[in-house]
Amino acid sequence: MHNLPSVTSTNCVRHILNLILSLSLVLAVTKEETLQQCHLDDFHYEYTECDINGGRWRVPVPKEPGMCIASSSPGAPVRGKDCNFACNPGEYLDIQGDQECHHCPPGTYSLGGGIRFDEWDELPSGFAVKTEHVTPSSWGSKIQHKENCSRSEWTPRGSYIMSVPGQCPSNLLFSAKLIMAGTLSFEYQYTDPESIFHFVVQNDQCQAVDSDETEKWPEITNEGRWSTIKVNLKTGMNVLQWRTIGALSELIHSSVSPVLIRKIEITGVAYTSECTKCPNGTYSGEGSSFCLLCPADQFSVHGANKCESCKSWEYAEPGSAQCTARPPCTEFDYYEYQKPCNGNGKTQMSFNWIEPRICYENASGSVVLPSDGPLVGCPPCNPGMHKVNASHCDFCETDHYADSDGMCHVCPALTSPNYNIDYKYWNVLPNNVSTHCISAGVDICTNTAGWLPSGDHIKTSFGLGDHNTFLVLLLKIAGFRGSVGTVDGKPIALSTVTFDMELKCKTPCQLLFLSDANGRNAVLQSWEKTSARKSYSHEIFTNESLTLTWAFQPDDFGFGSPEDSEQMLKMQNVAKIFNIKVTNVISGGATMCQSCPEGKTEDGCIPCPDGQYVDPKSQRCESCPLGTVLPRSNAWGKEACKPCGHGLHPVGGRSCRSDCHFTDDMGRVYDFTELDKVRFVSGSRLFTGSGTQYYHGFNISLCNHGTQPLPTCVNNVTSQLVSALLGGKMLNQ
Repeated sequence: MHNLPSVTSTNCVRHILNLILSLSLVLAVTKEETLQQCHLDDFHYEYTECDINGGRWRVPVPKEPGMCIASSSPGAPVRGKDCNFACNPGEYLDIQGDQECHHCPPGTYSLGGGIRFDEWDELPSGFAVKTEHVTPSSWGSKIQHKENCSRSEWTPRGSYIMSVPGQCPSNLLFSAKLIMAGTLSFEYQYTDPESIFHFVVQNDQCQAVDSDETEKWPEITNEGRWSTIKVNLKTGMNVLQWRTIGALSELIHSSVSPVLIRKIEITGVAYTSECTKCPNGTYSGEGSSFCLLCPADQFSVHGANKCESCKSWEYAEPGSAQCTARPPCTEFDYYEYQKPCNGNGKTQMSFNWIEPRICYENASGSVVLPSDGPLVGCPPCNPGMHKVNASHCDFCETDHYADSDGMCHVCPALTSPNYNIDYKYWNVLPNNVSTHCISAGVDICTNTAGWLPSGDHIKTSFGLGDHNTFLVLLLKIAGFRGSVGTVDGKPIALSTVTFDMELKCKTPCQLLFLSDANGRNAVLQSWEKTSARKSYSHEIFTNESLTLTWAFQPDDFGFGSPEDSEQMLKMQNVAKIFNIKVTNVISGGATMCQSCPEGKTEDGCIPCPDGQYVDPKSQRCESCPLGTVLPRSNAWGKEACKPCGHGLHPVGGRSCRSDCHFTDDMGRVYDFTELDKVRFVSGSRLFTGSGTQYYHGFNISLCNHGTQPLPTCVNNVTSQLVSALLGGKMLNQ
């Protein structure tokens, strides 16, 4: 046996590495021999990152790296379009070809250098939702803490994204990198003034951009109406945030209206190298910057350039991707209404199909449209109105009143009509009453959705195709008699509106009563549960014209179950309004004339002197008792005189004032002259769970001497001064 030479451990390691390297080279050569040569079709073009000169290069890049061997260069890099270049809307940049802009083909659309979000079946890519959990002590003890904040979260609902402001602040976030200065616009609904809706643009360090253009407190919108906000954006990263908070709303109302956003559009982003296909239910022609919605009974699929018609036994709602077989007609596919009086003074109940009709009369099990009811005598005219002919009632002319038989008479000398609005009979809509339907999102109301006269009441009506709607009833009033006045800082009512209502809610529904007396529609009262007939009254303190609104919301804005059984229950939701009476109007109907002790003019009675009322017995102007005032003109009865509060004194018979001095029961005199003006006092700084700062502010005046203004109370969360000083939200209480 021969002895083998010894090998050190270092030599062993080197020997093993050489073997591994040799094996790797063999495998690499073997793989290279099996790969094919690359062709031009194996490459596509991309732009490099922008250089310091604002330019970039177009370079070839393998479509699938490692799948072929580049035998030769597919082409040298070519200087591309500048980084701030963008095509016009309806065009795309052909980076694979001539690097020029071309029209989008039919069935597609493009914003050029922008992006649009108007499909909300799910949260689009790039968006994020962050909801903060706030402890009860942050908002006060009146709100019950709820662990589940899902109802407040921003939630996609098909044609819009929504958030119901609650005790959990919810944020919708999106980051956009702009290659050049651009814009952001969004369409929204925001109807609850007691909730907070805020929009802000932040930089890449989540710091608010120091500009009035990038921080918005959206204006309140009317029920069902959409508004648009547009702001300028800077080049670079922009973090967009939409925020809702509703704790204050929960304190005041038992229900909160949602905030809706249906379209967000951003310009100034990167170029568009290909056009976007139109979504289902839409279509477009060549060079389009948006897609059109397919009308009712037509449909389209993804990327369509036209809509197709449904078969005669099928139907499709606007914006549908397919047709659906028409179901058999049911009792929910027609409505009942009372016909106007005919020339013989007769009326009858009648029935009509809800249009557009989606049911199929010839289907098995379909109901038949009921026949008209029997002819009956028309109801009498409403109080203060007279018959113009056998079928129509109207108010009497100026300086007249209507008796119980509906006949007009001129008021006697030195008297004036006492005008009111008093609607008891609903055969037709009066001239100053209107009804319509407002739909959220892209949904379209059926032709008959609204309120229908039904004899002794007016009731809501809607079809199976009505989703997320407001059924609105409007009463327009020209104004009220008398002048505005206050006693002890409290306004004196010039009028009272009273109505009877009834509500039936098989599923969540809501009836709102609103007034625009303060310049914008504000919710005065809401009802959310089934309620038997009951009366509601509200005092009016202005003498200006106003509009009273009743808005019925049959469903729960997407929170209800989509099941057919739930839909059938929703169809039974109904609101009814019976008699409506508004007193002391300047234009309406009168059933009596009242005395004018001081004489009268074309505008009515000449008012009694300040501090005097009309005595019903003597029909003369009498002075109010000592220490009382009469803040409005032509008031009847001594009870109209109001006593001044402790420490206040009558001034001119119409108002109570303080001389800024007060004497207590022990004879001590207090001088508040230095506190004659309105003072602003702020509370402690508070914080939400995320650290957002806010505080409460109070306008206080301990006395009101001379012509100093009274303190006012407003919801002033948009105060630029306070935001600049403290970066918080001010709520004047």
